[in-house]
Amino acid sequence: MLLFRKILFYLFILIYLIGCPIIILNALGIVFRPDQKEMIQSTGLISLATIPEGASVFINGEPHDQKSPTVIRNLPEGIYAVRVTLDQYHPWEKSVRVVKEQATALEDIILIPNNWPEDILSSRDVTQVFCRDDNPFIVLCRGTLLQDVYVYKMNDPIITSLKSGFQHSKEEPVRRLFPGGGAYNALRISSVLLMPKSPFALVLARQNDRNWYLWADLKSSGGSIVDVSHLFVGAVGEIFWQYEDSENIFYISEKDINRISVKENAVYPRIAGNVKSFGLFHKRLLVMSNDRQFEEIDYLNNTSKSLMGDWGRMPGVFETPTSLEMYIISEKLILFIDEVGKLLSNYLPYELIPSKVSGIGRASGDRILVWTKTQLGYVDFAEMKREGIFEAGPKIAWIVTDARDIQQAFWVNDGSHVLLQDKDRIELIELGSHAAGPSVFEVRKAQGAIVYSDPLGKVFFVDKDADNLISLTVIPEHGLVQFAAPDSINRKESL
Repeated sequence: MLLFRKILFYLFILIYLIGCPIIILNALGIVFRPDQKEMIQSTGLISLATIPEGASVFINGEPHDQKSPTVIRNLPEGIYAVRVTLDQYHPWEKSVRVVKEQATALEDIILIPNNWPEDILSSRDVTQVFCRDDNPFIVLCRGTLLQDVYVYKMNDPIITSLKSGFQHSKEEPVRRLFPGGGAYNALRISSVLLMPKSPFALVLARQNDRNWYLWADLKSSGGSIVDVSHLFVGAVGEIFWQYEDSENIFYISEKDINRISVKENAVYPRIAGNVKSFGLFHKRLLVMSNDRQFEEIDYLNNTSKSLMGDWGRMPGVFETPTSLEMYIISEKLILFIDEVGKLLSNYLPYELIPSKVSGIGRASGDRILVWTKTQLGYVDFAEMKREGIFEAGPKIAWIVTDARDIQQAFWVNDGSHVLLQDKDRIELIELGSHAAGPSVFEVRKAQGAIVYSDPLGKVFFVDKDADNLISLTVIPEHGLVQFAAPDSINRKESL
């Protein structure tokens, strides 16, 4: 009996001496592989998360014991085939390299459903839709007159899909812009201008060869309308305002900027003249003139100051002979597009893309979407490096190079994907390191403009086949992560 106890004691000691180091090494990512030449190996891991959660994970064809989100540990260095499956979703597959003592992150996987979940917001024909990136309001028409104009606020809760068009109760989000009839309802709609984040719209209409300009509060269920037609004097070019100031509208007349005070019912002509480029930022008007001046105008206090000391070193911008579209990204970053689509910046090397740029999207961190008719990419200002004494400038990465006719693009899931409108086709593009390029998934076909809300995870558009206003879920609600709001971009609408 005593001998048996001694044997048992020494056996436990042996197990302890062998097992404990293995457990500790395993916890440190080091495994014991007696069948390999190097029996003790450092390992890496894969951190994997999906939207939605609860997907099955396979590594080199073998099932992992946990569903997503999960961490697959103790993987020797090498290439691994990762497959993710979930009922009613398309499988997701990718080959990834695991490096010892490092984590490979696959944490932005959006699983593509077999059938995209959607809500029909209007079962009546929609003839025209007006929307704007970073604006929660959608203005839609089902006729040619102002009495046919309706408003939908995209972040209102949808309890059930509408089945009877615009016959709705007070709880439903779609409502008439001009309720109760009135003098404006017989006007013929020309256009509706929206600005980022602004709850106001400028409705352009015509009647008997006369132009009407109606300032509409989209928040008001009673149809708050102010006729500002008499304040638009002379030739009217671009019209713009900002969400932080709902009492002032600006417009270009010839090469001058005029300001309209809605509250005072007054127009202040030529607050800036000989304008080459302009933009609004935090209740300030930034104006670049054709005589190589750049100034900031405090239009509320009627003061101005020169910005030439801070921004004067922009030879590529000042030397451009044509007018410029100005995109104010932040306090320190401004982009410009000239008439041939050249993309310019106030950072070296000033000229970023030589021609054909037709649009700029919102920022996701330091990355800003840009596109031409056939190409979609982004400018990464985090990748600016110095080569010797010279600044190399931001990195430009092209995602799509063979599109048909790009209309709009939006960051999805805080920049892991892009939602693209290529002519009438809506596509979801997964970024990342793919040997064959990004993965592209067709979502639906749209008629007219689309708009995407990343906080809601939904894209809004008029279905090309049925003419219904659709809300389609790209990211399920339980998969959404609350992120900080992207840097605002102040853009102008051309008439």
